[in-house]
Amino acid sequence: MNRILRLSALLLLLFALIPAAALQAQCTVNISPQSDTLCAGDSTVLSATVPAGGDLLTVMGGTNNHRGNMFDLTAINTVTITQFSASPMSTTNISVYYRVGTFVGFENNSAGWTLIGTANGVVPIGSPTPTPIPLPINVTIPAGQTYGFYVTSTNTSVSLNYSNGTTLGAVYAADANLQFREGKGLEYPFANGGSAFSPRIWNGRITYTTPVVASFLWSNGSTGTSITVSPTATTPYSVVATSGGTCADTATVYVGNVSVDLGADTSFCDGSSVTLDAGNAGSTFNWSTGANTQTITYGGTAVVTVDVMDAFGCQDADTISLVMNTNPTVNLGNDTTICGSGNVVLDAGHPGGQYAWSTGGSAQTEAVSQSGIVTVLVTDINGCLGSDTISLGLSDPQINIGNDTTLCDAASTSLSVGTGWTSVLWSNGSTNDFITVNATNTYSVSVMDSLGCGDADTILVTASSSPLAGFAVQGNGPCTMATVTNTSSQGTNFTWHWGDGQTSTGANPGPHTYASAFNGNIKLVVSNACGIDSLTIPFGCVGVQGPSALDVQVFPNPSHGQMQLVVNGLVDNSLDLQVVNLQGQRVFAEHHAVSSSSFAQAIDLGGLTSGIYLLRISTDSGTYTRRIEIQ
Repeated sequence: MNRILRLSALLLLLFALIPAAALQAQCTVNISPQSDTLCAGDSTVLSATVPAGGDLLTVMGGTNNHRGNMFDLTAINTVTITQFSASPMSTTNISVYYRVGTFVGFENNSAGWTLIGTANGVVPIGSPTPTPIPLPINVTIPAGQTYGFYVTSTNTSVSLNYSNGTTLGAVYAADANLQFREGKGLEYPFANGGSAFSPRIWNGRITYTTPVVASFLWSNGSTGTSITVSPTATTPYSVVATSGGTCADTATVYVGNVSVDLGADTSFCDGSSVTLDAGNAGSTFNWSTGANTQTITYGGTAVVTVDVMDAFGCQDADTISLVMNTNPTVNLGNDTTICGSGNVVLDAGHPGGQYAWSTGGSAQTEAVSQSGIVTVLVTDINGCLGSDTISLGLSDPQINIGNDTTLCDAASTSLSVGTGWTSVLWSNGSTNDFITVNATNTYSVSVMDSLGCGDADTILVTASSSPLAGFAVQGNGPCTMATVTNTSSQGTNFTWHWGDGQTSTGANPGPHTYASAFNGNIKLVVSNACGIDSLTIPFGCVGVQGPSALDVQVFPNPSHGQMQLVVNGLVDNSLDLQVVNLQGQRVFAEHHAVSSSSFAQAIDLGGLTSGIYLLRISTDSGTYTRRIEIQ
């Protein structure tokens, strides 16, 4: 523990051990100034004084008089009364008495009073100057105690001046050491059995001395009459004085400690702001922005200064540089529609930033392959935010109306592009989602979706009919050569079965030569995209009954469609009837079981258009074709 701390602790212990009454009962020490205000780093001087002796004048008004006065004196500090100066009305003898304690109650009783002495022939100087009584008093009043005094003219014909008072015992005059209290006026001696006049104020002066100061001890350990202090915080300082007794006083030094720190220079983004706090609550603030509050909110580029003054007048200032960065401008482009396959690459710009795409990406660029609203949030290198949104229409419409196709036997087909298109245009002028076709042609269609993207397709449709096999055969005499004449219609592929295990292809093969005389069937198989048909004709030198042996009758012919068919010479159990037009399209077909060699059947062809048709009768033994006409 350093010396100052030890002395401070000792002083505090001393204060604790000495009762307050005892301290007050000895003396009064005063520290000047009683309080002072400093700023951190400054210093001040505190001085200790003990009130010295002096004179205490009561009053010299002389508004009333009597032989003498009784009054009380109370010592604030220990004093020694050395002399009284009175206001006699003429030359007289003056006696002075005193007693320990108040005079009240002892006005007619000399017991307890002590005669200090009598001064004879005191000549008055005259008001307003008090007349010294040439009589040494030398009565010491301890601090805090009250003594009663009786100053009186012993000449019953001469009075001493006094003034009328207001309250008996009230302090009328006082200084740092002594209090004079209002008393009473009375006859000599000791009221002489009469009444006292109360309250009355003795006119005169009281001269006194105080003990010499022996030492001072400050709470910081100093022992001089003054100390220089530089506290860093508000601090009380105490002093103990020894002056015929012990007394103490305390003074407080208030310290203002202003320290302003607005922080490091800073930057922020447009649209936001910075709150600056000058601290030092309760102080006075003067900002360069014109504000006068502890905190301000500022949004802009500027150099901001604040001056702060606390309640003690202490000041400090600080300056900060603020930079407001602009937010990044993000431009993904105009809303757009792109037709075709692939994707669109969007660029948010601002290299080195951070990116958050609504599609989940986190790079500067983002490849987008689907239509929709795309948003990107960009955080640039300054931490500022920018964003943009783009509406993308990405479409790659695909249509397929099918592969090239063949329609058989007057059939039709539907060509469709599906639904959901905003526009459809077929090569035949239709704008429907589908068309029905039944003729040979090349059909094309173009479509467009809601984004304005389109596609097109083409198909070749071939209208055909099932093939109809037909030929005639002619042989040589020995039946070793067969020459055929092809009468088939709508065929594209032809296979000839000669009956000897040999085959030929093509529509018109050359004559076929047999190894020996042939007696059998020649068969022609005809096919196209719509199907297969065949015709078998007997050929040979020793033949058997074939189709040429059938007796076929059709009547009436021509007709309006209602005909009668009669077939004789049948050897098979079934018969197929077909009617085809000249385009090879089958327009009528029936199958009949046969139980005899004759067959009769009415045929109704009234629904056919006028024209030439072929009637075909087919059995297992062969096929017979007859030309008919519908009018």
